[in-house]
Amino acid sequence: MRGETEEEKLKRRLLKLLEEKKVIKTGDFILSSGKKSNYYVDIKKAITDPQVLDLIAELIKMNINTDKID
Repeated sequence: MRGETEEEKLKRRLLKLLEEKKVIKTGDFILSSGKKSNYYVDIKKAITDPQVLDLIAELIKMNINTDKID
């Protein structure tokens, strides 16, 4: 998309990848907390996929405020 920042592009890529890998599911779910949700993220699938982890790491790196690190 025109005018997108690098961070926005990475977020869009991550979301697309999560959907392709069927990590994000939609429907009616009861979470372990007992709360209801229309979305479910299979975190086990997410954290074991190297492509997903690379994008997450890149987004974290972009958002670390290095001025506050000693």
